[in-house]
Parts: sequence; structure tokens; C-alpha cells
Amino acid sequence: MRANWVSVRDGEYEVLADHLGAYDVLEVSIMGPEVTDRFLAVYAEDAGGGWYEEDRLDGGLLVDWDDRVLMAFATPRSPRARAAWLDVAPRMWPGWEVCWAYDGIGDFVTYLGEDLAEVRSPAEPATELFWSDRPDEAAKPRLKYLVSVGDTAAYALSWRANEPWRLGPAILDQLRDVGRVTECPEMPVAGLHLDPASRTAGLWTTSIPLVGLAEQWESWWPGWRLELWADRIEEQIRRCAAGVEIPALGRTDCRSLLAELVVDHWSPYVAEDVDDNLTLIYGDSRTRARYTGPDTMAHYRIRTAVTRAELSAVLRLLTGAEPEHPVYPRACPEAAD
Repeated sequence: MRANWVSVRDGEYEVLADHLGAYDVLEVSIMGPEVTDRFLAVYAEDAGGGWYEEDRLDGGLLVDWDDRVLMAFATPRSPRARAAWLDVAPRMWPGWEVCWAYDGIGDFVTYLGEDLAEVRSPAEPATELFWSDRPDEAAKPRLKYLVSVGDTAAYALSWRANEPWRLGPAILDQLRDVGRVTECPEMPVAGLHLDPASRTAGLWTTSIPLVGLAEQWESWWPGWRLELWADRIEEQIRRCAAGVEIPALGRTDCRSLLAELVVDHWSPYVAEDVDDNLTLIYGDSRTRARYTGPDTMAHYRIRTAVTRAELSAVLRLLTGAEPEHPVYPRACPEAAD
């Protein structure tokens, strides 16, 4: 789960390459500018530089310290975690423009005024709706895409489906073999609405980067017009079959999920408690050295030295409650087993 970290300062930018960083993007940046700055400084001491090609990339964070712009994307995180990040990050970064990179790393490169050819790796069109054997509907596979056609039909596609926009108009024939739905058991990650009468397609996404889709659209969908709806699922809902229901992303539920991710990510490494926590986690010094040494995720989190006060600040916003320290292992009772 690779990520690029980009820091812009004094008119110059630095690109860091992180082979596991997509798991860190939201959890690091939600801590605010001071923690993020420390993390990037620590990581820069050891990390290599340079862009990953977008087909090898799962996340990224751009921090423009000059113009106070924060931009992120992270494919491993759910729509709920992302919604909480977009809700709370502006409060942790007051005075900053906080935004999501819907085109992935391409938005970073465009923002910096550089050549997209540095990162572009054009996706091939898909020929089959599913990239593996179609899942058994009785197994209730996880929902990934909502595809709707006109105002008459909606289809829920699992994680075994290819990105539906990559099939071009051929998707209309393949959808005939997929069961229609009137409700979704969970929030989709992305959606595609097709209006054959006007030859118009509308697309929204949460965590799946579009990686140059607008540039390739005409070759995949000749004669069709594309509307990009950012993350606005409501655009699809008001156009598709009447009665299609999507569960709302409850604010409290979303914030609770992100709080859990933050606790898992940072609480073992809080500066005031880290020695006791690592003894509890690893026991002997040899095991501890093995799992917290250079080029481990723990290594960078330890050296970032998040304090109790810094962890409390973000957890108060996410949960509305004052955490009791040490948060670890209290929040992770299995650690005491």
C-alpha cells in the first residue's frame, strides 16, 4: 500500500516514497500540522524520493506550508473514515484549505504545475464486468459500486467487479446478468449512472482515484458525455430508479471509526507512555528491537513523539469525550491478555 508524501515549503517541494504509507495518510494528517510536520521530518531522514506511478500507488498526502493547502487520498480507508476525516481535519488545520484528491496523485502533480507524464500509467479498458468468478449473491459480498441505468434499474457490484467505467458502453449488456437492487446494505465506494437516451454518464467516488479517467473517456465511451460529481452520491440517487435506498453515513459512527483508527495507530507510541507500552507489547528487548527498528512503521511513529495532549485533542473532536491516559492498553484490552 504505497504512498507519496509531498511537502511544499519556501517555494520548493519534496516528494517522499513510502511503500506502506497509504495506511498512515488519514491517521497522520488528522493529528494536525505540528504532528504531521514532525512525522514528515522524521520520515525524510530515511526515505527515498520520487513519484510512484499511479498504478502502483494507494495513497498520498500533499502539505503546502506556504499557501496552507492540505490534500489527501487513501484507497485502504472506507467511506466512513474518509467522511470523518473531511469533517474533522479542517478543525485540526484551522485556516487551511482541506481537500480530497479525486484524481489521485495526478491532482498533486497538477497542483505543483508539473508534467502528468511523470506519474501517468494509462489504465487498459476492461472487457469483463468481474475480474474473477462472479461471487455467490447468497454470501452477501461487500458492496463496492452502485451502477444505475436511466430511472429504471440499479445494480450493486461487489469488490470482485472491475471499475465499471472501464468497460465502456459494453457494460449495458453485461449488467443484464446481474440482479437488480432497490437498496444497498452499505455505502458504496463509488457509483456510475448511465443515461442511454442522452448518452451521458455521471460518476462519483470516495476513495477510488480516477487516475486520468477524463483524459481517456472519449476512447472508452465514444459519443458519451462524462459528468464528474466528486463524492456527491446524491446526484446518482436523484436520477436512478425511484426507491433505491442507500444507508446514510452517520456522523457519530464515522467519527467513532476514525477515532478507533487513530487509537490503533498512535496510542502505543505516545511519548509519555511508549516505554511501558512497548515492554507490554514485545516483552524482551530483542523482539522489541526487531519490530521497532529502522524502516518499520513503529520506528517512525515512535520518533514522531506524539504527546498525550496531542492525542487527546483529536480524540476529543472525534468522540466528544476526554480520553483517560494511558490510552493503550485501556483502548486495546487484548494487549493485556
